Amino acid sequence: MTPTTELTRPAPARPDGEHLLRWYIVVEKVRLLEYQRMRQLSKDEAVHIGRLLHEAGLSPTLPGPAPDVASAVEAYVQDRLPMTPARWHVEGNGNEARACAEWLFARDRLARTGDQLVAFGRSAVALARRTAHLPMPGHVTGQPARVITPGFYFAAVADQALRSGRRLLYTYDLSNTAALGAGPMNGQELAWDRDRMARLLGCAAATPHALTAVASGSWILESSGELTTLAVAFSRFVADLITWGDAEHGYLDLPAEIAGVSLARSLPVLEQIRGRTAQLITMSSELALSQRGAPFGAVAQVPTGPSARLLELFDSFDSLIRLLTAVLDRLEFRPDRMRDACERAMVGKPALANLLTLRAGLPWREAEAVAGTFATAAAGGNVADAAAVLTRVCAERGFDVPAPESLLAEAYDVDRNLHRTLTGGSAHPDAVRALLRHQFVELGEISQAWAERARSRRAGSAETDRLLGLGHLTALADPCEIR
Repeated sequence: MTPTTELTRPAPARPDGEHLLRWYIVVEKVRLLEYQRMRQLSKDEAVHIGRLLHEAGLSPTLPGPAPDVASAVEAYVQDRLPMTPARWHVEGNGNEARACAEWLFARDRLARTGDQLVAFGRSAVALARRTAHLPMPGHVTGQPARVITPGFYFAAVADQALRSGRRLLYTYDLSNTAALGAGPMNGQELAWDRDRMARLLGCAAATPHALTAVASGSWILESSGELTTLAVAFSRFVADLITWGDAEHGYLDLPAEIAGVSLARSLPVLEQIRGRTAQLITMSSELALSQRGAPFGAVAQVPTGPSARLLELFDSFDSLIRLLTAVLDRLEFRPDRMRDACERAMVGKPALANLLTLRAGLPWREAEAVAGTFATAAAGGNVADAAAVLTRVCAERGFDVPAPESLLAEAYDVDRNLHRTLTGGSAHPDAVRALLRHQFVELGEISQAWAERARSRRAGSAETDRLLGLGHLTALADPCEIR
């Protein structure tokens, strides 16, 4: 809010829960319609208060001091009414209003996160498509062991986006119920139509249990848990990018405007992203600890600040995923450095073990041992020098391998190693491209699912404003869509 005092005076204290202002107004509008339906308020009274609530949502300031945003909204309306109707807010319990407004806020941010995750997944798919044919070393226990491609790797990144995208949708749907009408903890005496209120709020249903509606807040930890899962995954992905971008490897490049400048690190932006993941994980843990001591049934003791912590968590994730998406959109790989690394490391031990069994007839366990001993002995050599080494290692185990040069040339050929895998989900460029086509379609389905839920939210908001005679005021400014 913009302070109304002069610059020489201290700014007034802001009401607690200021980020919930828009959502408290949505809740109050729906309550007005119920008061009108139950004949606790006349239509004229409901319409007049509805207009003032709408103005409060657009006002840069609210009257103060007020202990919380709900009280500030009520004071704003009362200051502009010639006389406050006696039955306005009858049975209007603060617990249910707070619980409902907090969920509407979290729901809006979950939907935004879902859209951002789809955009991130599409960036990963696009990067994978561009690099599905470029060989690079795949590391096992820190050592080059297989030939993969950046496209294969980023298809796995896209897979994480899909998995988390589905889970976010599930979290949204599981929690998308309305607390209105639940009362302080045990229900209400007036005949509130909870299903109608839920529909006007864009919720799938009313929360079935009155105590759960006002005391649970499980969606807070469920939401933060999903963000934490993504933060851990992002940290692990970025750890690989940091390794690939260091001076020793040099597999990738970023434009200077996003890479950052540091004498100590090759790509400071990646270190920055990883640091933000650590902050987010810490914030999520603090959020959980802030609630663990509150008795479930002592509703008055339910912490009033978790949604503010959740706001910080969502804001942190917002900056994190936007930065990481920007990195994927601008990332370039260096094919020469990656191919050279594959050849220098003689990545092909598993292929050699297979060929020793399938072509030379060695028992599989013996072939594995020979391939391992050979890889250690011939490290840093070339195929021509290595043929004598392979012959010696086989002879020491009592085996005679014909045409060792041919076996080694096939086993350690970078392109053959990339294309010899036949199973679905492998690093073979054709398998990667097939997977990416499926991922692109699934990302579209998730995006469509979020769009359907946005339409449901808009429909409830539009119907509420139409019934209050506010449709012409909200046609261009839907509260549920303002970010």
